Amino acid sequence: MNYPTETKNPRKKIRLVILSILGLIILLAILPKCHRKIEKGEETVAAVVTQIVQPSTAEDLIYLPAIVRARFDAQLATDKPGIVAEILADKGKLVEAGQPLLRIEDSTWKTSAEKADIDLREAKKELDRWQELQKTGAVSPSDFDTIKARYDTAVLALTDARIQYGKCTLKSPIRGIIADRYLEVGEHAPEGIAAFRLVDIDEVKLSVDIPERNVLSIAQGTLMTFVVDVLPARVFTGTVSFVSSAASEGNNSFAAELRCANPDHELRPGMIARTALSRAVHKDAIVVPLSAITPRKGEYIAFVVENEKASRRVVKLEAITEKEIVLSSGLNPGDELVVDGNRTLADGMKVSRGGTGTGK
Repeated sequence: MNYPTETKNPRKKIRLVILSILGLIILLAILPKCHRKIEKGEETVAAVVTQIVQPSTAEDLIYLPAIVRARFDAQLATDKPGIVAEILADKGKLVEAGQPLLRIEDSTWKTSAEKADIDLREAKKELDRWQELQKTGAVSPSDFDTIKARYDTAVLALTDARIQYGKCTLKSPIRGIIADRYLEVGEHAPEGIAAFRLVDIDEVKLSVDIPERNVLSIAQGTLMTFVVDVLPARVFTGTVSFVSSAASEGNNSFAAELRCANPDHELRPGMIARTALSRAVHKDAIVVPLSAITPRKGEYIAFVVENEKASRRVVKLEAITEKEIVLSSGLNPGDELVVDGNRTLADGMKVSRGGTGTGK
C-alpha cells in the first residue's frame, strides 16, 4: 500500500517559512515604536483655562417659588333675592368704590320705603301737635311718651326701609377691575349668590413658603427681588409684609407674603414668580466659579497652576450661590486657579493655558 508523501511541493513549503520569518522581523520592528508612543502619551500637556484668585463680596442667595395674587380678590354677592333688572358694569371694566354694578328688581322695596316715609311724616305732625299741647299742660307725660315712641319707631322704620331698598343695588366696595360676571339680565338671583369677581392689582402680593432653616433670615420690612417667567428681563422688588409665626403641618415651611406696587398692571394674579432670599453677605471672601470645584471621594478638589504644572488642593466650602462657591479654606489670593479643563487633571500634570482671567 502506498501512502501520500508529507509535502508534494517543496518550494511552497520554503516560501511559507520565509514569509513567517519576515512577519516576525516586522513585528519586532513595530513594538519599540508602540512603546515610544505610550511613553509620549504619558507626557501629554493638558490645555486649561485659568483665573487669578482675588477676594470679593458674594451674596448668599436662595431662590424660592412664589405665586402672584391680587391685593383684593373677592366674589361680590347680592344682598337681596330677585330678578336681575340691570347690569351696570361688565367684566374687564375698571370701577370706582361705590359705583353701582347690578340692580335687582326693586319696586316692592321702593314702595316700602315710600310708605315708611309717609308714616314718618304723619308721626312727625302728630308729635309736633302734642308738643304744643304739652306746653299748656293739657296732656299727661305718659300720653306724650307714647306719641314720642310712635315717632321714633317711624324714624327707625324709614331707615330700615331705605337700607333694604338700597340693598337691591350691588355696589363696588373698592376701586378695582371686574375679572368676571356670573349673572344675566332677567335671571333670578338667589340671596347671597356671587354676581361678580372683583380684583385690585394696583398692588399685588406674593405668597411664598420659607424653609425652616431660612426663616430667621426674613422679617417684616425685608426687601426681596423676584422675577416672573413672562417678563424674564424685569426684576421686581417686594417688601415682606407677613411671616407666619407657625410652620405649616404639611412641609414644615413658614408662609410669607410680599407686597409690590403694580401701577402698570404687568403683574397678574396666578403668575409664577421666583424670589431671591439673601441669607448672608460674604465680604473679602474667596469666591470661585462652580466649574472650578470637583467632588472626589468625599472631598472637594481644586487645581492651581504652579511651575507650569497642576497642583491639587483640597478646599472647604462655606456657601454655594447660584453660579459660584464661597470657600472657607484651600485657596489664597493670587493663586492661578484652573476653571476649565480641570476634570481630567492629576497632581503634577503639565498644563498649557488656553486662556487666563482675573477672578472676582
